[in-house]
Amino acid sequence: MIKRQKKNIIPRLIVPVIFAVLLVVLGYRAAIRWKPSVFKRSPRPTPRQSAERFRSLVLSRSDSGFVVKLRAADSIAGLTISDYQDRSFVLTNLALLRQARACGLDLLSAVEDRKRQSLDLVYGLANRPLLAIAIRKRTRTAAEPPAARPRIALVAYGFSDADKAARAALAKRPEIRTLVVDRPGSAAGRELLVSLPLEPIGYPKEDPGPGTILLDDSESRIGAKLAKCFQLVPQPAGFAAEAGSRALKDKRITSLVMRFCADRTLVFLEPRFTANSLAREQAALSGCPFLTATVYVENKASLPSAAALIQSALQHARRNKTALLMFPARADVLGALGKALTRDVLAEFEFVDISQLREK
Repeated sequence: MIKRQKKNIIPRLIVPVIFAVLLVVLGYRAAIRWKPSVFKRSPRPTPRQSAERFRSLVLSRSDSGFVVKLRAADSIAGLTISDYQDRSFVLTNLALLRQARACGLDLLSAVEDRKRQSLDLVYGLANRPLLAIAIRKRTRTAAEPPAARPRIALVAYGFSDADKAARAALAKRPEIRTLVVDRPGSAAGRELLVSLPLEPIGYPKEDPGPGTILLDDSESRIGAKLAKCFQLVPQPAGFAAEAGSRALKDKRITSLVMRFCADRTLVFLEPRFTANSLAREQAALSGCPFLTATVYVENKASLPSAAALIQSALQHARRNKTALLMFPARADVLGALGKALTRDVLAEFEFVDISQLREK
């Protein structure tokens, strides 16, 4: 009896052993095939590195009417921003704050002197001052003609984690200052718009994805979906409509979305504006900055078509002094963009965040 039990032990152990071996093999294959996401966070920089990145971004972002210069500021780095267009300190402060937080810094102090038309800001981390920025409103003399470079915002959408070539091409194009994302992540130095899925005609056969705002949703449910999208990334600059051919014609939905954006100082981007859309009208009523693409490159556009549209956007900016080009983050399209952005073109235009083109 004892011998028979011993003989049965071996067959009983074979199945668990085989199962364990399979798990080890599958785990190993998954590990070697794993690739980091486009927006996977890089190792956390030191406070000094964060401050240097923020300072470099501010220095490289001198747009029309702004002159940025280095200055001495006691024991910490300093910049002086001369504003020749009398813009609101509130908007300038908000734009800098978003950029600082994207670099991992906080605003430690802000002192405004209305008589002297100045605003002094100090940024740092954990109450440790690292960078001082002095904003001064100026008037130009005859020897200082105002800058007249056309401004253009480059907005990329539709990233693929598996597209290594697209990730590498994107890293080489600092002129692309705004990204549209639909997943958690961060992109230091760039503004992020969160893709907002809205009900299209033909739903549910045409489905923009989870969290789509539907015509039948209650006000509380719409608010919950908006809040969930807003929390997808830290400090988003706004929403970009995804689909929405039916929802954007609905007054109730567009008014709720625009009020949500206005309360949080978010921009709303409708990639392709249509005559039946109520988004622009409701944005104006709510005080929400509204934008639409000057030139939109379809995700399925051929390379020659994409290259032609890129040139069209540049021509529009030359004529109208501003343009918004929206295009897919495909390696071939990014390559065509790189060819279009010659040294002369880079010197001709100011490449800005989408929030710098915002209108109400």
